[in-house]
Amino acid sequence: MNDEYIYHGTSSLYLISLYTNGLNGKYPEKIYDNLEFFYNLSDPDIKADNNKQLYINQFFERQQNIKESPNKIEIYLASFDVAEEYANGGRTNGEGPGYIIDVINQSYNYIIDKNPELQEDLNYLLDQFGRTFGVMLAFKKTDLIASIPKDTIFDIEHIKQEISHTNGEFKMVWRYNIPSNLIYIYDKTENDYFKLKSSIGKNYMEKNKNHIYKTRIPRGGKKKTKRTKKTKRTKKTKRTKKQNI
Repeated sequence: MNDEYIYHGTSSLYLISLYTNGLNGKYPEKIYDNLEFFYNLSDPDIKADNNKQLYINQFFERQQNIKESPNKIEIYLASFDVAEEYANGGRTNGEGPGYIIDVINQSYNYIIDKNPELQEDLNYLLDQFGRTFGVMLAFKKTDLIASIPKDTIFDIEHIKQEISHTNGEFKMVWRYNIPSNLIYIYDKTENDYFKLKSSIGKNYMEKNKNHIYKTRIPRGGKKKTKRTKKTKRTKKTKRTKKQNI
């Protein structure tokens, strides 16, 4: 593999967020809200019997910490082999989110029996996670070093030394936001790299649009629609005009 790059294995689920916000350690808010919502409704017996609970708890805690302190960024960068395991192994959607979806999936009947009105939303969430495929993000090491803020509290020389060794089982924590214009995607078919924010990147996203998370169905959408019916507003306007006359 090209030693010019360092990698991050992720999922097609997050391409829109990556294109818009870059890689900043914060999980896409709309997806996070839906995961948290349905996880809280899941069968407590399945949660208690889940041997991946540690990963789930760490995921929620990490996201809570980022919300409270946006500068506490933790992005895991790795050698090609390690990143590929996250992109194309059992961790495609991330360890925490992947295990959360497993719990929700196993709790499907439990959730629907107690909340039948949420079946459409739940089906949509599970369908979206089921469509994903692994994506290998790549970053030029020189770009990352140049992007480190000058007022960083960390030792830049140490970071340079650490990032230069990226073979084998290498893995490191990057503590800075990576803007979308520094993100490349490694295309295994072509054995080549292209920028996410480029004409090729746009074509790639268009080609794979069915594998990218879309929040078309808002949680509790039906209730929300009832509260905002246009007919109610029209009636209210007519009553007001009549009183003025």
